[in-house]
Amino acid sequence: MGKKVLLTLLMTLIIFSGCSNNEKDDDTGAGLSGAFTTSVSWNNIGVITDTVVELFKDATVQSEKITQVLYNQPVNIVESKESWSKVETADGLTGWIKTRYITRDTSSLDQDNSESKIIVTVKKSSVLSQMANGSLIRDVVMGTEFSVIKSVQGWYEVALPDEKTGWISENGTIHIEAGKKVAKTSAESFVATALKFKGTVFLQGGISAWGIDSSGLTYICSRINGVRLPRTLDMQYKMGKEIDISKESPVAGDLAFFSSDEQKKDIASVGIFLNKDQFIIASKLNYSVDVYEISEDYYEQRFVGARRNF
Repeated sequence: MGKKVLLTLLMTLIIFSGCSNNEKDDDTGAGLSGAFTTSVSWNNIGVITDTVVELFKDATVQSEKITQVLYNQPVNIVESKESWSKVETADGLTGWIKTRYITRDTSSLDQDNSESKIIVTVKKSSVLSQMANGSLIRDVVMGTEFSVIKSVQGWYEVALPDEKTGWISENGTIHIEAGKKVAKTSAESFVATALKFKGTVFLQGGISAWGIDSSGLTYICSRINGVRLPRTLDMQYKMGKEIDISKESPVAGDLAFFSSDEQKKDIASVGIFLNKDQFIIASKLNYSVDVYEISEDYYEQRFVGARRNF
């Protein structure tokens, strides 16, 4: 891989991670420290080839689901055994993915021929073989990113894994210049994004329209609204400004954190305030994304705190 390609790939990883990198020798893959927390060799970068792929704690589907990784997202391959690969995501999470969902070809991340990127902003979209009437190549979900090859009559031709290309409608995407980050929007836009998921099935570790958990909802909605919330609950609880709701009413977009019981010794879930009284959350109790009142006994007794990021 040439140095020009390495540099452009690095810029892509910066966008995914939302972090800056230190300048180091291209040949070692160093400089990825802002995207990945472990040591990285360029030869160990892989790209996800399915719509959403589950990241497990251990190399078995019976183990805990940590999160999901989106189509065309880079991962650092740390170890491989049998049909599994241990990877680190650009969000800094480490776990095991089925090796068949990873390609070593990184051409879809190469921005040599691209001056911009798009990010999917709707729950579901489709990548087609041709504009408008092409056959389906892949369904994609909110947060999926692509390098743009060209734009024609309301459609983008985009780079796909394994040296393929496809077409996706401009509707339901954000268009940004290569190397730039998504501009921060507003609390109202953040809330509107979250409401798109109302009725979505609860799935532990999920981050998509096919299943989502509470921190996955806040994570993916923040991702397309210009605030890079971490994926995990404990890290999300450390972000933004603390709001004491006994002194200040929460506003739309504030995050509401809840414990698993009335002892309030842990952080078990997070919701998004719609106003001072209501919030939306991917509820493990009812196994769906829905709106609740903060004054309801169950949530009032487990409320731990609120944070503001918009």
